[in-house]
Amino acid sequence: MEKQHPGAVMWELPRGFADQSGEASISGVRDALRELREETGLIGRDARDIGGYVTDSSIMPSRVRVVVCRVDGDPCGVADGEVEATWWVPVNELGQLVRSRVLADGHSLAALSVAGAWGWPDEE
Repeated sequence: MEKQHPGAVMWELPRGFADQSGEASISGVRDALRELREETGLIGRDARDIGGYVTDSSIMPSRVRVVVCRVDGDPCGVADGEVEATWWVPVNELGQLVRSRVLADGHSLAALSVAGAWGWPDEE
C-alpha cells in the first residue's frame, strides 16, 4: 500500500463537530449519533461516551469525545454526500486495518486507542 501523506484521501472513522445551535451536548452522544447518520446513513443505538482526547496542535487545541454504539448493518437513510464511500468493518478487523495502514488518520487512531483501553462492547 502507498504510504499515507498529509492531504491524501483516506479511510477514517465517522466524526464531526458539536451542534452549534446553542444546545450544548454534554457528553457528545447526540452529536456523534447525528454525524454517524449524516455521513453514513446508519442509525446508532445503545450509544455511550467512553472518554476522549485532546488535539494539541498548539494552533487550535480542542477536546474530542469518543462515542461507541451499535448500528444496524443497513443504512436507513441517505448520507449527506460529505464522504466518498462507506465501508462496514467488524470491530475484530479494525486492528488489521491499522497494522496494514489502511486506517491511518490521527483522529481514528486516537479514538481506537481510547475505545481499546475501555474494551469493546460485547458482540451481539
